[in-house]
Amino acid sequence: ALQVAGAGLLLAALVGADGVRTRLARSAFGWRQLTAGLVVVAAAVGPVLAAGALLRRGADNPLRRDLRPVLPAFAEAELAASPGLRVLVLAPGVRRRLAYELSTAGGNRLGAADLPPAAEQTRRLDDVVADLLSPRGSDAAEALSTRAVRYVAVRDSALSRAVAPVLDTQAGLVRRAGGSVLLWQVVAPAARLSVLPPALAGRALSGARAPTVDLLRTDRPAAQPAGPEGARGLLAAGPAGRLLVLADAADPGWRARLDGRLLPRRTAWGWAQGFVLPATGGRLVLTHTQTRRHTAIAIEAGLLLLVAVLAAPGGRRRRGLEDDDDLDRGAAS
Repeated sequence: ALQVAGAGLLLAALVGADGVRTRLARSAFGWRQLTAGLVVVAAAVGPVLAAGALLRRGADNPLRRDLRPVLPAFAEAELAASPGLRVLVLAPGVRRRLAYELSTAGGNRLGAADLPPAAEQTRRLDDVVADLLSPRGSDAAEALSTRAVRYVAVRDSALSRAVAPVLDTQAGLVRRAGGSVLLWQVVAPAARLSVLPPALAGRALSGARAPTVDLLRTDRPAAQPAGPEGARGLLAAGPAGRLLVLADAADPGWRARLDGRLLPRRTAWGWAQGFVLPATGGRLVLTHTQTRRHTAIAIEAGLLLLVAVLAAPGGRRRRGLEDDDDLDRGAAS
């Protein structure tokens, strides 16, 4: 519908602009020329400003679509206060089928589906969710904590009533709310960026799926402040063998520097991005480089500029506006 509306506006502009140069040239400079100039400037600047606003804040309004129900106020406040904390939304279906979604405080944004996780990441999370709904008990709740999941939510319905008793039996979950939205909190500490002590770091580097309950009692991870895309702040000194873990998939684009020194990259829990920390502290800077994406955008911008230049109307070398007027008068006679 938006494309059809845009095509209609473009067609209306083409019809309205047909012959406007000739009509403007017949009269002296006045309000017509000034109005035409303002319209041209607005038509050129408007899309540029809209594109800049889209790149700056994203297309999160007015279009947004996700499966997440409206959470209680305390849960929304906690998710909003800690960027990166997530909620796992379960949507039971017919024939023992289950859909699930991971989202943050703001919900999913337009275009999020264009960056799907890798097949291996999806398989690992499928296994965790399947174990979470198994009455035999497992480390699924602790595995969710490594993915920065704070809450598990289910919209109350006839299909979800068979799921709620199973979640109540999970030792790593605590029921926090009922009513239209059933909510459980993950007991294990969850954060998007955390520092693991040596004992817990060793288990993470071994490829284990989740920390054990005993290790969480004696060697709790320390949450670090993080933004939506990276982190900056002071990191305290500690014992050697610590591990900085980001609750995002391991990717070569992640870079962590401590006082300007590049930290060695590691893979934690078999999937997460980790960095080996020295015993000393310092200023931590965590960033993600997107060289490939920026190169692709630059190439697209160059091609767009080339198309615009080739599509621009050429100047008339032998005929001017006076000739156009003569032709118009001759056609009229």
